[in-house]
Amino acid sequence: PTLYVPDAQRGIAAIGAAGSGKTFSVIDPLIRSALDQGFPMCLYDFKYPAQTKRAVAYAMKRGYTVRVFAPGFPESEICNPLDLLKDEEDAIAAGQLSNVINRNFDRSGGNASSDKFFEEAGDSLIEGILLVTKAVSTLTGDDKYCDLMMAQAILSLDRLPLRLEAASR
Repeated sequence: PTLYVPDAQRGIAAIGAAGSGKTFSVIDPLIRSALDQGFPMCLYDFKYPAQTKRAVAYAMKRGYTVRVFAPGFPESEICNPLDLLKDEEDAIAAGQLSNVINRNFDRSGGNASSDKFFEEAGDSLIEGILLVTKAVSTLTGDDKYCDLMMAQAILSLDRLPLRLEAASR
C-alpha cells in the first residue's frame, strides 16, 4: 500500500527503536507517494543499497531517469563539482564552491575562532584555482582533466604565484 501525502512539508520525522519498521511502514510509502506525484527525488540511503533497490525499481517503472552516486560501488556515477561552473569566468559559482569546500575541511566544526583575513584569503585562493582549472579545459578544448585533482595539482605547483604572474603577461 502507498501512503499518499499530497502536501508533505520538510521536517517529517519517523521515530521508533532500531528495527521497529520505520523505513518499511513510513519512509518507503512516503518515497512512493512522492514518485507517484512526479516530484524530483534525492534519496540518501544510509544502508546502501537496501532502500535504493526498492526506490530505483519503483521510480523506473514510473519513467524516472535514475542516477546513483555511491562512491566505492561499481554502479556509481561520477560527481565532478567543477561541472557546476559554466566556464572560467563563473566567479559566483566558484566562490560558492570554494566556500563550501573550505567549510567542509574546517576540522574545528566551526567552533574555533579564526582570523577572518586568512579565512577569506583561503576562499579566494580556492576560487581562483577552480577558475584556473576551468580555464585549462577551455584553453585545451579538453575537459578530461577538469576536476578537483587538477585543481590540487595546480595548487601544489612550485612557485605558483610567479607562474600565475608570468602567465598573465
